[in-house]
Amino acid sequence: PPGEFRPGLSVEPLGGIRIGTLKQELDLKLTPSQLVSVGEPSGTIEGSDWWLELFVGGRLEYGFNKRWDLHFRGDIGGIKAGDETVFSWTLSAGLEYRPWELASIQLGYRIYDFNYENEKDDDTFELDAMLHGPVFGVSFFF
Repeated sequence: PPGEFRPGLSVEPLGGIRIGTLKQELDLKLTPSQLVSVGEPSGTIEGSDWWLELFVGGRLEYGFNKRWDLHFRGDIGGIKAGDETVFSWTLSAGLEYRPWELASIQLGYRIYDFNYENEKDDDTFELDAMLHGPVFGVSFFF
């Protein structure tokens, strides 16, 4: 039940499907001096894609007392489908505070690493990115 103290360590396996989207857009703007030597720019270059990615992972939770929990979460995922390859992983850690019986507040840090490659025709598009930063959340229990 909500607000019930869960002492000690708990382990929770994770698995699922992550939906990803990617949009790229290039809008060319040249100064008047560049227009003389380069010529007038023409239009915008755009592209987008989406995919489904399978992932597995786990979550560890340590309950200090009725109000405070420490959380660790990690997963790894990816898919190879046709011309596309996706690989990603996430790690996060944080604290959860339960000032009320039906709600809690979370504060933590998350790292999301993402590699995407698309080899359509003669062109190859690759994106290797790492996003990280603080996370803040509120949960409500029913």
